[in-house]
Amino acid sequence: MSGAPWGNWPGAWPLDGMTPATQAHTHWALIWEPHLADYPGGRLSVSYPSGRPGQPHHRTGVIGRPALHSDHVMLDDWDAIWETVSRRQAPPTRLGAPGGDAWVGVAPRRAGLERWQRGGGRDTYPLSALYVDLDVEVAGAAHKTVGLPTPQQAKTMIMECPVPPHLIVWTGGGFHLWWALAPGNRLDPGFATTREDRLRGMPGVLTDAQRRDADLISRFKGWWASRAAADSVHIDLAVIGDRTRVLRLAGSRTGKYGTVCRILGLDTNPRHRLTRDQLDLSLPPLPAATVRGREARAARHGEVRVAVQSGFARPGDRLSAEVRTSDVLIALGMEEVGARGWWSPSGGEAHDTHGRLYIDGDAAGETETITVFDRTLRTMWGLDDSGHALDAWGVLGHGVCHGDWTLAGQLARRFAADWEALLTLLGEGPDIAALRSLTRRRPRCRGAAPEDIFEIVAAHTATWAGS
Repeated sequence: MSGAPWGNWPGAWPLDGMTPATQAHTHWALIWEPHLADYPGGRLSVSYPSGRPGQPHHRTGVIGRPALHSDHVMLDDWDAIWETVSRRQAPPTRLGAPGGDAWVGVAPRRAGLERWQRGGGRDTYPLSALYVDLDVEVAGAAHKTVGLPTPQQAKTMIMECPVPPHLIVWTGGGFHLWWALAPGNRLDPGFATTREDRLRGMPGVLTDAQRRDADLISRFKGWWASRAAADSVHIDLAVIGDRTRVLRLAGSRTGKYGTVCRILGLDTNPRHRLTRDQLDLSLPPLPAATVRGREARAARHGEVRVAVQSGFARPGDRLSAEVRTSDVLIALGMEEVGARGWWSPSGGEAHDTHGRLYIDGDAAGETETITVFDRTLRTMWGLDDSGHALDAWGVLGHGVCHGDWTLAGQLARRFAADWEALLTLLGEGPDIAALRSLTRRRPRCRGAAPEDIFEIVAAHTATWAGS
């Protein structure tokens, strides 16, 4: 097949006539096959439920959502991949049997993983594509997340993206968008250090190439974060650039909806695959607040990746445990004065000391708190005296949400998987109304069919792609 430019989608392709197997093979051939030489011994992980919902967990015995098992199939053996996907997505033959759904890993896995292992950062190869999981509010969609974009908003986002996707898959509840990378341009953003290293405060070290790749992914994610904030909708930003994620394979069947994931947009022209230089030229720069925050964090702590922990009773507990108070202050535009003093541009005279930062604990579990003693800043934050020691949660509740702790909790829950996105949002200076709109439930869209959702009408030919 030869490719079709963006402006001709979907009319140039007989997409409705493609069988599920053909759609699945097209997906594999576009995203992974061009990079087989770079994945020696690589596996494509096919993940599936270990049991049926409502059945006891296979290890813990707890009744609820089943865990995922994975079959790690040789990446270059397409027939084996499709056979595995077909077998695992088939309805279980007995109550509690595994299967009934199937996902594939976005990044190939290295050899050595067992059936119950999906693989972490160290087990994955660099990315051969960028991807976005764009859920939408559509009739019949079983989403738990509120504030999702409408189908029309999703269409507008895709049309306005500075780099057009090569593959658009309709899953029944949203779109999986894929941007194919050219051979020799896989993205390796590095991976988080172990939990033990993070708790000891040991930084994860990136090479210059990994740092560049991480910045490209952050800029790509930043565009989607800004676009979501502009429409006051929710996008799962944590998926973007996460090499351990699993998504739907085109042509596979969704257990949630019982429908086939259909290709709605496709560009297989090899000359349109993205290079690092094209991404660098096309993506907007990181917000200035994000850059300042990163520089300040790197100067203080090194390149520490935030640990994703569990077991917190309240969202504020997790925020305070995983985000430094100084990072929130920097995102809000505050600056350091001296060793531990902080100055707020909105609080009074330039570089007066408006608050002081204190650090309690040791390297394994230190906590930063700020005490505000400037009267103007205390009034703005709703503090009656200077006796308040605020951690990251306190700054969010007082300094950002103006005492609306329900809103603070909603923001903390929403961004718990991606604190960087929260800091980026705070750096843009949203008002309280904009923050509330992010967590407001939207009316569900009724009666929209995929064909109505995605009729691409305007030309969107990227200047770097050629024809």
